[in-house]
Amino acid sequence: MSAVVRFRPACLSREAPQAVARGAAECAVVFAHLGLRYTRIFPEHFEMVLLGHEDAHVRVDTQIALVGDGGAFGAAFHSFMRQPAAASIYRHHGLEPLT
Repeated sequence: MSAVVRFRPACLSREAPQAVARGAAECAVVFAHLGLRYTRIFPEHFEMVLLGHEDAHVRVDTQIALVGDGGAFGAAFHSFMRQPAAASIYRHHGLEPLT
């Protein structure tokens, strides 16, 4: 491949797949949940290729915190995020739900 891809000093993960779609790069390393989204939206441009052993993955924990009492919607948001409906949304997008 003769093309050279140059990124800004602060390259964001969303820029690398754009280079693949343009044909300026052959691959892009992204978080699994982003790769899942790209393959769903643009299946003609992307495929998932796991790196390393298929059982290996990096865990990224998601935290929720309320400032003070959370305002008018804070408690309801916190409650929703711990329900099965929110867990289902997370799983659909390749993420682990809150525990």
